[in-house]
Amino acid sequence: RQRAEEASRAAAPTDPAQLLAALGIEDALGSALIAYALAVGPGPWLAPLGIGTNFRPTRQVVLLLARATGASDAQWARDAADGFAYELPAPMLALMAAVFLLAGLVIERFLLLALDDSVTFVFSLSGSLAIAAAFFELIRPPLTTRAAHEQNELEYGEFEQFASAQLERAPGTSCHETDIVRAYRTFYPKYRAASGRLSDSDIESLMRRWGRFERSPAGYYKGISLKPSALSSVF
Repeated sequence: RQRAEEASRAAAPTDPAQLLAALGIEDALGSALIAYALAVGPGPWLAPLGIGTNFRPTRQVVLLLARATGASDAQWARDAADGFAYELPAPMLALMAAVFLLAGLVIERFLLLALDDSVTFVFSLSGSLAIAAAFFELIRPPLTTRAAHEQNELEYGEFEQFASAQLERAPGTSCHETDIVRAYRTFYPKYRAASGRLSDSDIESLMRRWGRFERSPAGYYKGISLKPSALSSVF
């Protein structure tokens, strides 16, 4: 048994150059899994500690590649720089994938060196990292598109105009959310159909964003009421 272990250690490629030359199926898959975990970022490991993070390594790599290739003025680069969802052209997507695959390969090789060429263990570890990353990616909110952000800001601006004209803050008063929704749809004829561009829940979300008033379980907002002109148009 001792001779077998000595022979195994002697056969193990401990030189970095040899390790890079000795790529098997488990090596390739392990490198790809580590690359995926790197692309997702540190979120899976910080979330259990109560540390929220929206750091996305892919976005940082995209910005670096945009500067390196002189494509900083492209729409996808501007979207990435502003924190919006972006759609990469095929060549840039291939470049980004190559960066992460290379990083995954380097880390996988160093792990093999550190763990005495334990390919099976490194492959299992990389699989665990990728599973955690995939689960985190499923629950992480996706990036908002620029168009959706601009639409949200337009709708919020409209709600601010409605609130200035139809709502008033008054201690000791209250207003039910359904009355606010009806008043909003009356104020903006284009939103009168509940099945149209804005649902009732969308309008209620705008209300919460605008005022952050205390809301009772029955749906009443405290400290806010409809102005008399709004009441006459709603009721």
